Amino acid sequence: MKTRPFTVPAEAPYFIVRWKTKDDMPLIYVTDISDGDMDSMAGDGAPVGESAVYKTGTFYVEVNVTGKWEIQVELE
Repeated sequence: MKTRPFTVPAEAPYFIVRWKTKDDMPLIYVTDISDGDMDSMAGDGAPVGESAVYKTGTFYVEVNVTGKWEIQVELE
């Protein structure tokens, strides 16, 4: 499943993606729409976590989990 695209403006130095799921092995990716670059964010068995992405542009988060999940994106 994918989130709606969101834009990180040039004046934001980075953004944080936070996730929460009941899955034992979540796979969570952030993809830059402009170049298709994918940054693997989780997959180490952490059902709760966060990761900072030091890039601007337009992105979406792809979530590959079983069960319920929650994603939050926060601009810094």
